[in-house]
Amino acid sequence: MAVPTLPRRWLASLAGAILVAALPPSTAAVSVQLNPAGPINLVSGSPALLTKTVQATATDGVGPYTYTWTRTLGSQSSIFSWASGNPSIGAIVNWGDYFAETWTVTATDAAGATGAASVDITFTAPSADGVPDSANRVPIAGVVTQYRLTTALPVGQTTYPIQVYVPADYSATSDPLPVIYATDGGPLTNALVSVPWEFSDMVRIIEAQHLRMIVVGIGGTETRATDYLLPGANSFYQFLTTEIIPFVEARYDIDPTNRTLSGHSYGGLFCGLVFLRERPGARFFANYIALDGSFWVDPAQNIAMEQALDDATGGALPNTALALSGATGGNDTWVTQFYQQLTAYHFQGLQLYRIPSFNTGHTLMYDEALAASLLLISANLPGAVTLPAITIQPLGTTVTLGSALRLQVTAVGGGLAYQWRKDGIAISGATNSSYSVLSATNADSGTYTVTISNRAGSVASNPATVAVTTPTPLPPGPSSGGGGGGGAPSPAFLLALAVLALARRARRAAPSGAKGG
Repeated sequence: MAVPTLPRRWLASLAGAILVAALPPSTAAVSVQLNPAGPINLVSGSPALLTKTVQATATDGVGPYTYTWTRTLGSQSSIFSWASGNPSIGAIVNWGDYFAETWTVTATDAAGATGAASVDITFTAPSADGVPDSANRVPIAGVVTQYRLTTALPVGQTTYPIQVYVPADYSATSDPLPVIYATDGGPLTNALVSVPWEFSDMVRIIEAQHLRMIVVGIGGTETRATDYLLPGANSFYQFLTTEIIPFVEARYDIDPTNRTLSGHSYGGLFCGLVFLRERPGARFFANYIALDGSFWVDPAQNIAMEQALDDATGGALPNTALALSGATGGNDTWVTQFYQQLTAYHFQGLQLYRIPSFNTGHTLMYDEALAASLLLISANLPGAVTLPAITIQPLGTTVTLGSALRLQVTAVGGGLAYQWRKDGIAISGATNSSYSVLSATNADSGTYTVTISNRAGSVASNPATVAVTTPTPLPPGPSSGGGGGGGAPSPAFLLALAVLALARRARRAAPSGAKGG
């Protein structure tokens, strides 16, 4: 979790863990040793968050020491700028993922002498059924194309991986589509990118909701603590708006009035900062999705930017949607504070959504929070929503008088609205995906349908017939008298039998010729 004590969000972003291990002693003036020792070949069979820490120790030089960590995959190398100076480092890898790469640490002493060594690291995390997670996931139906974009701007890296997703039915002659620019969206095949799962999960969620959108995943995760936080966020915003957007939109048919910016953790903070800095008439984004944003970073700066936005706009914004979500095991308190500050300004034209808190961890909330955010802002995404499609029809049922009645429908399409009908007549207030009656009466018998609509059109469900029946009365219980009717004999009857038996025994025992009194 990106909290003040952690240098980087990706350390808590994936389930399962792997740490760099001991590097062999260097032949340079400075020797480096790490604990635990390597090389590492770690296999995880559990989705639980496994946390290990490797500690670097430099000797044979003049303290204090500084440390630089580098990870290499093939011919590509990347410096962990966020870990610069730290004697410990680690990586947490998504359950179901795999990577193999070389990690190198360089220690520099106060006199400038250095020592370096490397270790090969392999991490394999099978899913619950023992096969890689990639084999279990729903395949992406659309097309993903990868690029690398080089910049001379003062941002964290000189080259950033970019990947672009388009729907399966996309063509260059189709109507312009809405687009999401997603931070932490590095290529799925590049292990140098720490959180590739966010892009793939976003694409799968968009396809599951039947939204027709283009998704641009922006890599460079290793320098997110520079690029997504002020003052570096200013340079990265310039890179995004003057180089990434023109590069992508020169190649794809995108609606420039319908861009969305999304991010998680530091990326969520970056979304909030971009929202606060953009002005009507000169803005690049119409919608923002901030997932568990790290708004604990310089909250005073956030307040100053909020006031500046209000002063510059007079409190009037163009049609804008901002969806905020938080996790109780993450930045929820700070997300709530940011939301309350914005609410106090009453910005006109701003659709400000505060999704209820997710009672989970900083990373585990991602999929649910993103899905909820997309549903909320889909009404602000003309061209993205598709005609509603019912995936699970409501089913007819028979219930007894006085029992509960519940009908349910499941549909996709984005920005959905529901209206239930009984015998063709709309039911007042029945505007959710389910319809319930706590205590059914005979009047609830009938034929039910539900109409689902959005900006693209509407669709009606199949009819579901409901029958309310009266319970059959139970037969009367056994009589309490004399054991009649097959029931058990009553106590009085048993007592009478006992007295009669005693009397007969007394008569048999009396002397011959005796008479009764």
